[in-house]
Amino acid sequence: MSAVSGLAYGVVSVKNAYRPRAIDVEFGDEDERIGEYELVRAIDAALCAWAISASAEFLALVGRHGGTDISLVQQLLARGLAQIAHREPQAALEFLLSDPRRMALGARDRCTETWALVEALVPHLDAPQRSMLEEAAVGWSPYLADLDEDSATQANRERWRREDRLLLLRSFPAEFRSPTRLHSTRQ
Repeated sequence: MSAVSGLAYGVVSVKNAYRPRAIDVEFGDEDERIGEYELVRAIDAALCAWAISASAEFLALVGRHGGTDISLVQQLLARGLAQIAHREPQAALEFLLSDPRRMALGARDRCTETWALVEALVPHLDAPQRSMLEEAAVGWSPYLADLDEDSATQANRERWRREDRLLLLRSFPAEFRSPTRLHSTRQ
C-alpha cells in the first residue's frame, strides 16, 4: 500500500474526503481506458483475488492500512471488501461506519466504490445493521462542517448534501430500501 502513497495530493479543504489521487483511475468499465494505469488495475485485481482466497489475511491488511488518508488506498480496500461482503459483512460494515469519508469513495465525485460496497453488503446485514448503515448515510455530509461561506453557497451545499445522501441511499438494493428515508432525504 505504501507504493500508491506517492499517487496522492495534499489535503482537501472543502470536502470531507481522503487525500485525492494524483491520477484519476475509474475501476468501472474495463473496455473504457483499458491501457491506462495498468499497475493500479493489477494491484486492484490482485487485492480482490486475495480477498476472495485469503479473507483473514486481507482483513488484516485492511486493519493495518485502513487508517491511511489516501483515497486510492481506501478505494482498493473497499473493492476488496465488496468481494467478500457476503462472507464478512461485519468487517465490511465496520469499514464503512468507522470513517464518514468512506461514504464517498470513488473517482470524480462519483462514489462508485462506496455504492458497490453498499450494494454488495446490504443483503447480508440483519435489520439492526442495515438501520445503522442507513442512519450513517442519512447523517453523512460530503462537506466539512465549519466552512465560512455566504448564505447562497450554504444553501447550495445543503441541496448538494441531500443529493449526495439520496444517491448513497439508492445504492441500497431496492428490496432493502426504506421508503421513509428516501422520502425524507429528498426534502
